[in-house]
Amino acid sequence: VFVDERRDAPTKDARAFERKTSRSRAAVACFVGKGGFSRMSMLSESQATRLKLINQFLAKADGKDKLCATIQYACMFASAGEPGNLQQIQTSVTKARKVFRLLKPLQQLTPVLVNEPYKLGWPWYLVNRLKAVLMAVYFGFDHIVWASQAGIYSDKEGLDKAKKISLYSWFGGSLCTVVEDLAIISDAIQKVEGLERGSEERKKAIEIAVRTIQTRRLTLLHATLQSLLALGLMEKSVFKGRKRLVGCLGLAASALNCYMLFPPYPSSALNDSSNKRS
Repeated sequence: VFVDERRDAPTKDARAFERKTSRSRAAVACFVGKGGFSRMSMLSESQATRLKLINQFLAKADGKDKLCATIQYACMFASAGEPGNLQQIQTSVTKARKVFRLLKPLQQLTPVLVNEPYKLGWPWYLVNRLKAVLMAVYFGFDHIVWASQAGIYSDKEGLDKAKKISLYSWFGGSLCTVVEDLAIISDAIQKVEGLERGSEERKKAIEIAVRTIQTRRLTLLHATLQSLLALGLMEKSVFKGRKRLVGCLGLAASALNCYMLFPPYPSSALNDSSNKRS
């Protein structure tokens, strides 16, 4: 029997195709072996870092609460208290954010119960503890308001008293924060004034005072806005009937609180971005 060996032998095109296929398989195996798919991303490194920071912010109950507060007061500012869709959104968001405040009274009372050490003198120690108690009362009676909104508590007179006690406690706690921050800043400045000019101790004290002022100025501003907001929600004096002004104060205080709670941008990422720009 005659057998045509050329028919059974692979042609040049087939051999070339086999070589290309083997090379592709080797490249894919090398890519997967080195974790190529794990390094593939739709976002750049800086965008991925920002997304991680947002996730860290949203992982906190306080972060979700203050983000909802920003939406709540933005709707109040835009609607100016007039009925409509914005006011409905404001009401629903106000009810929704109450859940993130569960067990807040216990969290506020922890410094008092544990008796954490305090660096300043006795008067400021008492102010700090009074602030903790007032904020615990604020959150505690705010839970009664939430229970009323959920249909658990139905006494209208008790609800009105709970609202007043809650807002007055919030106002008092915010004022205590203002006094405490001013005392800490004053203490840092007094330490600088008691040292000789040109000395190393004075230079270190100045650096500490500058850092203290930088860290406390935001909390001081935020506490001031919160105390004004509490007066606005109680419709005291100039705030009576001015929902847009109250919404503006709430929006500013909530946005500032979100900024304070947001995780800091990693220094390594900042250095990488500056190097790329240069």
